[in-house]
Amino acid sequence: MRLIAAMFPKLRKVILTSGEIIDVSDGVTAIVGPNNAGKSLLLSELQRWITMSPGQQPAPPMLVLGNIEAEVPTVEDFNAWLTKTCLHRGPGFYLPSGQIPYPHFVLPNNNLILDNQVPQLVNSSGRLSILGNAFTFYAGAGGTRDMANGTGTVNMQELPQNPLQHLYLSRELENEISSLVKRAFNVPLVVNRYGGSQINVHLGSVSAPETPPPGTKEYLAEITALPQVQTQGDGVKAFIGMLLAIRTADYKILLIDEPETFLHPPQAYLLGQILAEQHDRNTQVVVATHSSDIIQGLTSARASVGAVSIVRLTRKDNVNHVAQLSMHEMRGLYGDPLIKYYSILDGLFSHGAVVCESDSDCTYYRAVLDSIGTLEDGTPASSISLHFTHCSGKARLPKAIRALRAAKVPVACVVDIDILQNENEFKDLIASCGDAPENYMPLRKIVASAVSSRDERLERAKVKAELNQLLDSKRSSDLSTNELSRLTAALKPKNGWRQFKLAGYRLLSGEARISFDKLVTALRQLGIFMVDVGELERFHPEVSADNKAEWLRTVLEQKLYEKSIESKKFVTAIASSILQRQ
Repeated sequence: MRLIAAMFPKLRKVILTSGEIIDVSDGVTAIVGPNNAGKSLLLSELQRWITMSPGQQPAPPMLVLGNIEAEVPTVEDFNAWLTKTCLHRGPGFYLPSGQIPYPHFVLPNNNLILDNQVPQLVNSSGRLSILGNAFTFYAGAGGTRDMANGTGTVNMQELPQNPLQHLYLSRELENEISSLVKRAFNVPLVVNRYGGSQINVHLGSVSAPETPPPGTKEYLAEITALPQVQTQGDGVKAFIGMLLAIRTADYKILLIDEPETFLHPPQAYLLGQILAEQHDRNTQVVVATHSSDIIQGLTSARASVGAVSIVRLTRKDNVNHVAQLSMHEMRGLYGDPLIKYYSILDGLFSHGAVVCESDSDCTYYRAVLDSIGTLEDGTPASSISLHFTHCSGKARLPKAIRALRAAKVPVACVVDIDILQNENEFKDLIASCGDAPENYMPLRKIVASAVSSRDERLERAKVKAELNQLLDSKRSSDLSTNELSRLTAALKPKNGWRQFKLAGYRLLSGEARISFDKLVTALRQLGIFMVDVGELERFHPEVSADNKAEWLRTVLEQKLYEKSIESKKFVTAIASSILQRQ
C-alpha cells in the first residue's frame, strides 16, 4: 500500500497474516518474544517484500508478513536522493556490463537501474525490486562478523563497494567508528591505507606521524604490528562489523536479526544505544532480539524521545499476535531499580514470567518444570520458555506484576498460603492482576476467620508451671540447647496461620474448605497460584525445613522433586495458564 510522499521510502505499518498490525517507528522498532514466535522470519520476509518486483507473488508464500504500508517519495525526490547516493552515468560502454544505451544509476551493490524505471518503482507499494537493496540492509544472526575482513582497494571511478572502502575514503568516518570501538573495547581502530592492493583495519594506535603514500618505515612498522580486526574473537568482529554496516552506508532501512550474537552484555547495551541513535540519521531500524541489554540500550537516555517502539510477537496455533509498547513506557519500567536489577523484564523474551517470593522458590519450580514430560494438552514442557524471577518477598510482588503486565508479558505469581493473612497485601496483589479485590474478600474472610480461630492464648499459670518444671529439672547453672528450645516453645503460643502454612488446605473443613477451594480456582484465573499445601517446603515434608538452603540442596541433589505429584500438578497448571494467554 502506498502512502504520502517522503524523501525516501519509509515503513509505516507491517500487517501480519493474522491481520494484526505493527506500527513501525521512525527510529527503532525492536521485536521481542519467545523462541519460534516468528521474529527472524518476519525480518527475512520484510527483506523479500521490499526487494520483490511490483506484481510479483512471493514464493514460497509468506507465513508471517501479510502486507506493508510505506511512504514513498515523488519521482523528483527519489531521483534527487539517487543522484546524491548513487553513481549516475550516461549511455556508453562500461565494464563488466558492456554497452548500456540508456542513462542509469549504479547502486552500491553494482546493480543498475535505468532512469526510466524509477517512476514505476516509486508507485510499487513498497516493492522496490533491485532498488530495495540501495535502501535496505539485512543482517541475519551473526551476519556482520566478517565485514571487517580485508578487501581490495577502491576504484576511484566507481562507488565504494563495501564498508572498508568507505572507511578508506573518509577519515571522518574512520574517526567516528574508532571512537565507538574505543567506547566498547577501550582500544581505537585505524585503517591501513598503505597495504598496496589490500585494505585492512587494525586495533590500536600509531604514534609515528602519517605521511602521504608510501609512508615512512616507522609508520609502516607500527601499523603492520597492530592486530588486524579479522584476527580477533567473534565478539569484537561482530560488534565492529555491525558498526561498519550501519554507519558507513546511507541505508534508510536496517533489518537486523539478533545483533547481540557473540556480544557480551556491555557491548550489547552500547550497540542498543548506537541503534537508537540511527534515528538522528533518518534511518529506520527493525531489530529482532533476545537481549535485555539491547533493549535497555535502546531505551536509555541517549535515545531520542519517541524514537523506539517495543513489539512483543507471540504465536499460538500458528497465528501471530502483537503487543506494542512505546519507548516512554519501557524506559519507565527499566528506570525502576527493582525491575532492572532483578531482571524481571527478561520475561519479554519468554512465553511468560513466573514471579515468586524468593530465589530458592524460582530454583525449585524451574527444576520441577524441567522434570515434566508434557502438559495435559500434550504440549512438551521442554518447548515452553518461562522466566522465573523474584523480588524478595510478598510486598514487592504487585510491583513486579504490574511491570510485566505493562510490558504485555503473561505473568503468574506463586505465593505461600499466608498471603491470605494480610488483607492489604492480598488486596494489592489482586489489584495488580487487574481485578477488583472486593470480588474475593468474602471468601478470604471465611478462610481467615477459620484459621485465626486456631490461635491459642498463653495462660499465665500454665506457662509458670512449665518454666518451673524446666528450670528445676537439672542442677546445671547453664541451659542446654535443648532446654532453650523447650523454653522458647513454652513462651510461644500456637498460631493458626503458622499451623496453616504447615498443614495447608488439610487444616480446613466444612465451609472454610469449600471457600478455600473456590478462592484457589478464582485466583488461578487471575494468574495467582497459592501453594495450597502451605509453603514450598511442604511439598517435601520428609526433609527438615529448619534451614531452607539445606532443604533445597537436599531436594535437588536427591531429585525428590521428580517424585512429587503435587508439585508437578502445581507447576503444570502454571505453565498451562501462561500458554493460554499468548
